[in-house]
Amino acid sequence: MSARGEETPRRYDLLERIAVGGMAEIFRAKAHGAHGFEKTLAIKRILPDLARDAEFEHRFIAEAKLAVTLTHANVVQIFDFGRFAGSLYIAMEYVDGLDLGRFLKGAAEHGGVPLGAAMHVAMEMCKGLDVAHARRVVHSDISPSNVLLSRLGEVKIADFGIARAAAEEGAGAEAGEKRVMGKWPYMSPEQTRGEPLDARSDVFSAAVVMYELFTGEKLFRGRDAAEIVESVRAMEIPPPSSRRASLPPALDEVLGKALARDPARRHQHASELLRALVDVSYTHTVVATGMDVADAIARWFPPAAEATDAVDADALIREGLGLGATEASGPRRTEHGSTPARATAVASAPVFDTTGGGARDTETPAAPRQKVTFVRGERGPDGIPVWELTIAGDPAVAPVPAARRRRWPRLRLVAAALGALGLAGGVYLARGDRTHGEAAAPAVVSLESTPPGARVVWDGRELDAPTPTTVEVREPRADQRHDFALRLPGYRVWEKKDVALDRGARVFFRAQLEAPATRLVVTTDPPGAEVAVDGRTIGRTPLGNVTLAADGRPHALRLRRHGYVDVTDEIELLDGRDVVVDRKLSAVQRMGTIDLHVDPWAYVYLDGRKIGEAPVKGLALPVGHHVLKLVNPARHKQKLLAVDVPARHAYRVKLP
Repeated sequence: MSARGEETPRRYDLLERIAVGGMAEIFRAKAHGAHGFEKTLAIKRILPDLARDAEFEHRFIAEAKLAVTLTHANVVQIFDFGRFAGSLYIAMEYVDGLDLGRFLKGAAEHGGVPLGAAMHVAMEMCKGLDVAHARRVVHSDISPSNVLLSRLGEVKIADFGIARAAAEEGAGAEAGEKRVMGKWPYMSPEQTRGEPLDARSDVFSAAVVMYELFTGEKLFRGRDAAEIVESVRAMEIPPPSSRRASLPPALDEVLGKALARDPARRHQHASELLRALVDVSYTHTVVATGMDVADAIARWFPPAAEATDAVDADALIREGLGLGATEASGPRRTEHGSTPARATAVASAPVFDTTGGGARDTETPAAPRQKVTFVRGERGPDGIPVWELTIAGDPAVAPVPAARRRRWPRLRLVAAALGALGLAGGVYLARGDRTHGEAAAPAVVSLESTPPGARVVWDGRELDAPTPTTVEVREPRADQRHDFALRLPGYRVWEKKDVALDRGARVFFRAQLEAPATRLVVTTDPPGAEVAVDGRTIGRTPLGNVTLAADGRPHALRLRRHGYVDVTDEIELLDGRDVVVDRKLSAVQRMGTIDLHVDPWAYVYLDGRKIGEAPVKGLALPVGHHVLKLVNPARHKQKLLAVDVPARHAYRVKLP
């Protein structure tokens, strides 16, 4: 360690910057060891303009100290911590994938997150949070951007930048510290008020993320922070199943409890929320595995497609990671307009060196990240020279943020690179559509379904091949829209409407076909009655979390509670229609006996109904207090007699 307290660990080579936040930036990097050992990891360092801010430095150190204690498969691991050139850094696990926020954007374009994938992410989030809570660490910033998904389907909680140990949070609150940090739409009500936080705040935030994960819609919205905060504190929360009908109604109860405004009414720990989700998964046969997540990522964010989109020269230049060196063979442009026949742009990687030289962004032509070569060919029909493009090296090392991508990344790359190199002449590139006599490239739509074998109805016409299959639209038009549906006996129809297709487009749809279902809601007075359908017990009242297969046939419903008369009814299960049953149960009357001696004799009436003649031994009556009417018609005499059943002694009455 140097005199300034700066550590000098092994060298890290920064390959690319992959994220920039409010206080730090993250790089994909490689660590080097003896005998050619290499390991890919992530480097997080304080932004240069904040490196001298003592508060940010303190927070960064606190993050490292907290996160390093959390060793679990669902938490991003910390490997190293140090200082270089006056700036702190953390070396951490590199997750090859994307964050949940980007995943949700992809899901919105493909019909939503499959239920199995959503359930897996939700349960894995709970596992990661439970580890933190067990060590009295409150994350305080659970949001889609801080949940990472790997291409193998792993789920990891990241960024403990504003986390606090529970004991420290309490101490700060007592001292009067009341700072609100985090993302407003995902805060708990108590966090928006700057109150001390515990595990229940993370449970609320996680439930907000899960709501978006399951429904595809953000829960709390607003035009500004004040409007969002008002929603967090007071907005009526619609049941998730009202936003996505295929969700198990049991999920409404689970997320409804986790989203309770009063922390005392929530799940008290992430482990409790996890158990509730597992129960929903088992009860409703939701198969939740990482394979569903990995499959969705592979379909929506294929590595090859990302690499192509990532090639964006001027974005690389702007980020300081781009055209680090320029080579050109052939004459450069002159005042007479001549152009080189060949030009090469080298995109180099910055090097993060902690061996004592500090941090530097430097060109490394000897080990280029990417080499882009343009070769001038023949002139096109319009007289503009055609520049052919080849890319050497790893095209995936410089991903560009999605917001900066354009529809034609290769065309933009050519224009940007030629501009940067000062090349003359135009660029004649086309993708899919050849405007000079060549046929327009068709659009290809790939269709898959789970289960497979669904019939495809495209624009009202049933196709011959079932799923999986492809549909080719030979001459797609910008003003044309397509409707298609997948039909499989025993499953709901899956539909897509108003689908626009570009020339040369390749589009993929995968449908999770759902069986027809209905929700059974049963309440009784008093509650606690056993509910059975066709002789199979499915729960006790109040019951509102059971989804049954809708076959359109009548079924026998039975309600049974000890001490009450059984109720039997017939219900019909129709797709998408709730079956609501509300019954008042009648108590079973327990019977007892009394001995009644009447002199000379009398008829016995109870509640206006004649029940016998006395004298009598063992007169059967309901248990309880009753008033009997004794009538002797011969003597025109009658008398009222109060009795308790069962009787401790015989009742003796003499009629006057």
